[in-house]
Amino acid sequence: MSDPQSEPAGDSSHEPGPFENLGRKLDERPEVRAAEQALRQAQIQLEKARKQYHETRVEVAESLQNVRGHKVGDVVSATLELVRKHPGPGVVAALVCGWVAGRIFRR
Repeated sequence: MSDPQSEPAGDSSHEPGPFENLGRKLDERPEVRAAEQALRQAQIQLEKARKQYHETRVEVAESLQNVRGHKVGDVVSATLELVRKHPGPGVVAALVCGWVAGRIFRR
């Protein structure tokens, strides 16, 4: 069964029209092929970004549920425990937090 739009009625040997010929010529140009390849690459990158977005969204939702399950006191005691285990990085982190807070609340 043939598509009625692909073959004119009563003519079994379809000769391409001027726009079809022009389209084929344009498809063969290196600029068009490069643009087509760039579009394919962009689609692949977009799909990767969508997957990464979904994974990140799931991780953040899980983390948010975990944080909502804890009280402020639990977070403070866990932080103090971490600083006791690793005092050097704890001091550096405190300095950075203090510097950032100072920059934010500067008049």
